[in-house]
Order: sequence, then C-alpha cells, then structure tokens
Amino acid sequence: MYEIGVHIADVSYFVDEKSPIDEEARLRTTSVYLVHKVLPMLPQILCENLCSLNPGIDKLAYSVFFKMTSEGEVIWDSDIKFKKSIIKSCVQFSYDIV
Repeated sequence: MYEIGVHIADVSYFVDEKSPIDEEARLRTTSVYLVHKVLPMLPQILCENLCSLNPGIDKLAYSVFFKMTSEGEVIWDSDIKFKKSIIKSCVQFSYDIV
C-alpha cells in the first residue's frame, strides 16, 4: 500500500479573484504546450517563477493525498485528504528527461 500526494501550485495566492489577470486566465483555461513553445495561461512571472514548482524552493500548493495498491488501484474508501500545503520539489521533469 502506498500513500500518494498530488500537488498543484496555489495561483490564487498571487491572483485576486475577478482581477484582469483572473478574467484572462479563465478565458484561456489552461496553458498550451507545443513542441518548442508554451502559450501560458498566466503572465510569465507567475508561470515560470512564483507559481512554478521549481526544485528546492518552498511553494504554496493545494494537495490531495490518497492510498494506492502496488498494482496501481486507488483505494477509494480510504481517508482521502484535500489540503492547502507548502511543498518543495526535488526535481523538475521535462520531456527531454523521459
């Protein structure tokens, strides 16, 4: 049995609700990743610095924790937890690494 944590950066700490940046991000809904270019959902300073889960730096995040078997089956009746968190990534993956 394994406990898995999935984390996403807490953008809401830096972007006020209904601000022009929030409204533009809602229209874009996501960043688009092309082969040699990214069309970001948020301004560059947020995407690449403040909200990016760069290794070795504490970052605000929203996290979900759940249990999974060694066969990859999620145990839905376990204690699934959603929390605000502070995480520190140990590595940043890219398609070049895989």
